[in-house]
Amino acid sequence: MSVLGIKKIGEATVIVDIVKKGNFEIRPEYSMKPIEIAIHNTGNNGRGANAKAHNTYIHNMANLTQKDTRYASWHLSVDDKYIYQHIPFNESAWHTGDGSGLKSGNRNAIGIEICENPDIDYAKAEENAVALSAYLMDIFNIGINKVKPHQAYSGKYCPRVILKRDGSFSKFSNRINKANGVTPIIKESVSMMLKIGDRSPDVKKLQENLNKLGHNAGTVDGIFGLSTDKALKSFQRATNIAVDGIAGPQTFAKITALTRPVIVKKESAIFTLGGKKYKIEEV
Repeated sequence: MSVLGIKKIGEATVIVDIVKKGNFEIRPEYSMKPIEIAIHNTGNNGRGANAKAHNTYIHNMANLTQKDTRYASWHLSVDDKYIYQHIPFNESAWHTGDGSGLKSGNRNAIGIEICENPDIDYAKAEENAVALSAYLMDIFNIGINKVKPHQAYSGKYCPRVILKRDGSFSKFSNRINKANGVTPIIKESVSMMLKIGDRSPDVKKLQENLNKLGHNAGTVDGIFGLSTDKALKSFQRATNIAVDGIAGPQTFAKITALTRPVIVKKESAIFTLGGKKYKIEEV
């Protein structure tokens, strides 16, 4: 199962590239109903160790036999430009280090790995992870108290960049909570209903947001025509909203959650942590 039908989350292009079945140590195929989200840093600060590289890595591991791999997998890799999904959300993965029990993080949590290689904009990678977490919380009805650091499951010092910088996970958690919270923008939009034939500045803003999220509404002219109708229905379909071509409260809530900016100080954008290259560890 993949609910990442939209083309962009935050500033990242979404690519769904599910690893093949067959290697239990990479894709265990245990069924899962996600009730938590586990946040990780990759532990790999070598140049080029971005989301695409981690996607290649996990696919390479899935192509090997179990005797040549180890228990290490996760659902999503995030950097400053891309989000890759590797494991379906209705299946578990090996990322929290607390075993395979029915109450373990591995069996209940979606695993998000934030890349930390020095040749990306790390601050943007975190922004994208915040937006992704807020999106998944909304889709799966996961509360902020169920968005946890890897450390909470097995004691491992992870996500290490976030923990070292902030001293705890609470600041990052607050950023996710803020991104997922109800804002005056949503409240003001509750009574607004936009449909084909409408003309207004609100339609223009809707077109801008649809284009930003990868659903082509055509010319941003404030006229709700066929292109806007097609783009809106595409967005509704991708975000599991009733596909009716009417921009109402649910549509505006989804758009706001996916386009709300997250402010991060740019001076803390890149982390090298001693210049040492780390392999992805068994989790």
